[in-house]
Amino acid sequence: MPATSPAAGYRDYTREWYRMMTRIWSDRIALLGAMRTGALRTSVRGAGLTFPGSYSLTATYHFLTYGLYVDAGTGNGYKHDNGGNLHFLDPAYRAAHHLGKPRKARPWFTKSWYVSREVLKDKLLTLMGEAYFATFADLTR
Repeated sequence: MPATSPAAGYRDYTREWYRMMTRIWSDRIALLGAMRTGALRTSVRGAGLTFPGSYSLTATYHFLTYGLYVDAGTGNGYKHDNGGNLHFLDPAYRAAHHLGKPRKARPWFTKSWYVSREVLKDKLLTLMGEAYFATFADLTR
C-alpha cells in the first residue's frame, strides 16, 4: 500500500497546482505584453481552495475583470446583442475614424487554464489507477 492515500496525494499535488496557476498567469501576462500599468498582473491571486470530496476541488482566483477582455481581444465597442455587426473592425471604418489596428486576443488565461486543467485531470487518473492496481496487489499477498 502507498505511504499516503491517493486522495491525500491528489490534495498535495492540487495545492501546488493551485499556487502554480497564479505564477503561470502572471508570467503569461508579461510574456504576451498584456499589461500597460501592471495592474492586471499584480491582481492575479488565489482566493481559496477547498476539497468537498476525496477527488473533487473548488479553486477560486481573483484578477481584474478587464483581464478577460484582454484574453479575448475585446473591450470598448463590443456589446451584447449587437447582432454580430462590429463595424468598428472594418479597415475602412477604422481608417476613417483614426482607430489604428484592432485589438488582438492575448490569451493569458484561457489557454493556460485549459492545459493546466488537463494536467490536473491526468494526475488524478494516474493516482486513481495506482490505487486501483494497489488493491489487486494486496489481494495476492
